[in-house]
Amino acid sequence: MTARIVHLLGANQSYDTGKQVVEKNQIIQMNGFGDDEFVVYEIDNTNNEVVYKLINLRTKEFRQTDVIRPLSQKFGTGYYFDENNLRFLTGFQVGLLQSTADLLAKKVRNEKEEEEENIRVKEKTKVQPTSAATTLTGSFLIVDYSPKALAIFGDTRPIKEQLMALGGRFNPRLTHNEKKEAGWIFQKTKEEELKKLLTII
Repeated sequence: MTARIVHLLGANQSYDTGKQVVEKNQIIQMNGFGDDEFVVYEIDNTNNEVVYKLINLRTKEFRQTDVIRPLSQKFGTGYYFDENNLRFLTGFQVGLLQSTADLLAKKVRNEKEEEEENIRVKEKTKVQPTSAATTLTGSFLIVDYSPKALAIFGDTRPIKEQLMALGGRFNPRLTHNEKKEAGWIFQKTKEEELKKLLTII
């Protein structure tokens, strides 16, 4: 793969992105969008195309670009280096900046993931609304089966002794969602005791 030639029509200039124009740890500046300064913390020269990895000295955010132009050819928004006043940070200073930028990027990622997780939880709640007739507790489903009876569906085998002790009757062919399903039948008066039992479990 050969380097890419970038043509800037307004500036009437062309730039070979395969040619390195600044050094690692060098300070450059951006014209437009805040006029911030950046330090080049890494230079990637893969496939004959140079990519400069940057850290904003003010915000400590990562950026990257493949075009950095001499300040003497300044035209419009972009990254520039002052060829008459080359400035550098020490490797130690850049290392500290990179550590700070890494922490900031990680914090931003975590906040985005947490926000997405909150959105997913809200969407899941909307997809599976509960009603007065149905209560979901853990892996068990309590349903108003009739005006005087409740039914419990789910993997009840581990707690069958407790359910029997509360007066439940097992029925392998209860009707649920228009299908036959195994479950337990209880009197409505046992509702609070059942919820306490299933919450503890």
